[in-house]
Amino acid sequence: MKERIQTLRKKKNLTLQQLADNVNSSKSYMWELETKDKPNTSAVLLLGISKSLDTTIEYLVSGVAYEADDELRLLRGYRLLTKNERNSLHKIIQSFLQPIN
Repeated sequence: MKERIQTLRKKKNLTLQQLADNVNSSKSYMWELETKDKPNTSAVLLLGISKSLDTTIEYLVSGVAYEADDELRLLRGYRLLTKNERNSLHKIIQSFLQPIN
């Protein structure tokens, strides 16, 4: 888990302090998660870390990436859209779903 957290954090150009701030934790605790072989952490903290790093708890813990990870990232991005942006996206999707004559 430690390597995955560190790799994803660096990929997102986050410092330990920034990740800690994102999940309401301390920089020293984030450092422990990245350096200890079997860190003791809560599901709530893992959820926060997974959201901050755009991944899943399953990936952080097991290292297995699921195809659903891409869908999860899309859904998280969708939630950040304004109502007008969502409506525009709906129209685009509907145009792809209409049968071709």
